[in-house]
Amino acid sequence: MSQGDLMEMVNVEHLTKLFPLRKRLFSREKHYVYAVDDVSFKIEKGKIMGLVGESGCGKTTTAKLLVRLLDPTSGNIYIKNENIADLRGKELKKFRKNIQMIFQDPYESLNPRFIVHDTVAEPLIAQGLYNTEKIYNALEVVGLKPPEEFLFRYSHELSGGQRQRVAIARALV
Repeated sequence: MSQGDLMEMVNVEHLTKLFPLRKRLFSREKHYVYAVDDVSFKIEKGKIMGLVGESGCGKTTTAKLLVRLLDPTSGNIYIKNENIADLRGKELKKFRKNIQMIFQDPYESLNPRFIVHDTVAEPLIAQGLYNTEKIYNALEVVGLKPPEEFLFRYSHELSGGQRQRVAIARALV
């Protein structure tokens, strides 16, 4: 691969996220927790990167910032050379249609009141793109075959691996 072929898919520069702490009684000072503090990295096209670290070090917060579930306090997030940290309104909604996050713990990420069909259909409905065939195809792609056997089950009726596949199917639609 030549130098010209290398394309930065993701470029994170000095990303910081602060969360305010509750004010103390009789104190006017604001205190903050640094959930992510000056993080920078690049991911080139075709490469895979793992984000590892101790519990509570900011991995999940960083991921939420990358998909704009949270707004950064400061820093830049470039995806395909577009600074998504600045996106607002319709531009942010358009961006969110093309990116999904799959949470590590399928037990926590699936709504226990939803059947598999509703879980996978939720992003399609939100975007006005509901289509039964897309749901069936997504379930087949992740190995939940035949889809008819899974569509009307609740998450508590699935194994951990099957729950993870439902979460992946939801991200694929």
